[in-house]
Amino acid sequence: EPGTPWPFPQFYNRSSVILRIDPSRFYFTSNSRTCDIVDAALTRYRDILFYKRNAKYAKTNHELVEVRVEVEDTENCGYPQFGEDEAYAITVLEKRHGPSYISSKTVWGALRGLETFSQLVYQEEGYYMIHQTLIQDWPAYLHRGILLDTARHYLPLKTILMNLDAMEYNKFNVFHWHLIDDQSFPYESKYYPQLMKNGAFSPKHVYTQEDIRLIVEYARMRGIRVLPEIDSPGH
Repeated sequence: EPGTPWPFPQFYNRSSVILRIDPSRFYFTSNSRTCDIVDAALTRYRDILFYKRNAKYAKTNHELVEVRVEVEDTENCGYPQFGEDEAYAITVLEKRHGPSYISSKTVWGALRGLETFSQLVYQEEGYYMIHQTLIQDWPAYLHRGILLDTARHYLPLKTILMNLDAMEYNKFNVFHWHLIDDQSFPYESKYYPQLMKNGAFSPKHVYTQEDIRLIVEYARMRGIRVLPEIDSPGH
């Protein structure tokens, strides 16, 4: 059904009351705008929410204008670690009934909450809509990973970033990067440059230091740990 989140939350109560959203009036606020992860996520998810710019809007008493993102621990804004608290709560109400908000203890929970919120919004007859909703959710598993083997089959940088986007949409939190094996050595080592020179499929099939930094940072902004697997030459 449109506006149903996935994976399904631990607790989910959806009302029959529908609120309309005017993209030109809607905005996020947060107590954690000084954290680059949250700040970037609010911008990113606004673009995800309103990807169709030609949406219609009609004035109504049932409107959602603001969602407040509240993070309890605003200091932890580095790299995600194993066992981080990713729980969150979502309350979507008409303004006269109270504020609408996404609350969490950590920025990682806020990211998961923003993802779920983006799935609650849907389009019908050209209008953006969302139901009054109450959610309390947390992951069933601490480690939710996807493995990509770029040693046996080189993947372009763009493809890896697209996979990280897909992981964010499905709330995965570990990118297990099988980077090197005996088939190829596509990793740029500044200490042992001959490994890449002699071990990569070709000079084009390598990941530079800049590529790797970009992937790690791109993953961090989405609450994803990069778990590199580096085999010694000869497996």
